[in-house]
Amino acid sequence: METLTGIFQRLWAKGLLRPRKGWIRKHSSSNFDLSKNCAYHSNIQDHEIEECPALRNKIQNMIEKRKIIVQQE
Repeated sequence: METLTGIFQRLWAKGLLRPRKGWIRKHSSSNFDLSKNCAYHSNIQDHEIEECPALRNKIQNMIEKRKIIVQQE
């Protein structure tokens, strides 16, 4: 199974997806992790791309709208 990083990079290279503008939370939670960053969110800190629910949702939406097609191996 391909990683979210790999999927993001392929979709970005094809012009189907691009990084979102990053943002900084006003009130950081105790779980805020400065060691992690997300390429989909313009490398903001707090989470890694593999943990990114926004990217997962975006890709799922693209599949449902048939903008991308998943090929079975």
